[in-house]
Amino acid sequence: MKIHDNILKLKNITPLSKLILGLIHDTPPVVLKFAGGYDNTCGDIGIILGTTRKLILQEFWVLEELNLITSKVGYRSRTTNITQHFKDLLKAVEMDTDREPGNRNILIVN
Repeated sequence: MKIHDNILKLKNITPLSKLILGLIHDTPPVVLKFAGGYDNTCGDIGIILGTTRKLILQEFWVLEELNLITSKVGYRSRTTNITQHFKDLLKAVEMDTDREPGNRNILIVN
């Protein structure tokens, strides 16, 4: 999974939230378009990130309150999309970091 360094530079969210956003942001746009969004449940994300479903669910609530994601819960399913506010926030961070040398992606291997 690749996490864009601008996600890592966000200051008002926890490290677990940054991992969740990185996981969603790393999903190819074609997959997001045909699936209607990121379609893993909190339990699935917990398994991928090595934590519990409860912690992931709490982070999802915080991310929704911060208007960084939207999430629709169905029967044993969840569809999550990033919001325009999140995209704008990444662009704002990117504009601040354009002045800094060494702007690159960070690779995390599971």
